[in-house]
Amino acid sequence: MSQVTKIFLLTVIMLVAVTHVIIYWNQHLYYEAGKIGETEKRIKVLEKAEKFYPYNDLVFYELGKAYHELGMNSLGEEGRSRIQLQKSMSQLNRSLGINPPSYFGHFYLARTLHDLSFDSPSYENLAFREFKKAADLAGENTEVFYEVGKVLLSQWNSLPQKERDFTLGMLNQVFEGKDTDRIRSLFYVWEIDVGDYAVWKGLFPRMQKFTQTLQNFWARDRYLWKKDKNI
Repeated sequence: MSQVTKIFLLTVIMLVAVTHVIIYWNQHLYYEAGKIGETEKRIKVLEKAEKFYPYNDLVFYELGKAYHELGMNSLGEEGRSRIQLQKSMSQLNRSLGINPPSYFGHFYLARTLHDLSFDSPSYENLAFREFKKAADLAGENTEVFYEVGKVLLSQWNSLPQKERDFTLGMLNQVFEGKDTDRIRSLFYVWEIDVGDYAVWKGLFPRMQKFTQTLQNFWARDRYLWKKDKNI
């Protein structure tokens, strides 16, 4: 083996070793960040992880979620909230640039765009497109269908007809399994934001027997809330 070949192989081995160390520290910081409750501290650790290895989509995904959290926690400060949500959008787009089929990435991006649309309505079409991508990519993951559908149902009165049809079709798939907890949660969304019995009937054409039970739950919860508030 020539001296040049030896030097080449040694260089390759060193590069592989350095790459493994970089990836290890990226993963280590990613998992450490997950243990941190304070959002701003978590962001600092995730940003360190990104500097070690800027190709881990999960790091950018978690950064997007963290900035979204900051944005929602500062809604009283309009300018600050918008900046944080825009940072969330940027990080989630970076995550999806690395891992385009991530349905949770599309879902969180959709949520961020949806929240930005309250100040900038032009984001709303983009949000719906991302919600639809998340649902399309989710396959049979009813958790994604449920989360997407719940967000869209809460905005029912402002949805165009095609988005309403999409929402109803997706949620009907969720409740084929008759998950009572999810049905109850959705019933609350429907009661607060929709209130149209035809929508409820459209969601659960074969499950009307749950309606009275859910109405009883709702009446009980309202009674307990009023009692707690001395109303």
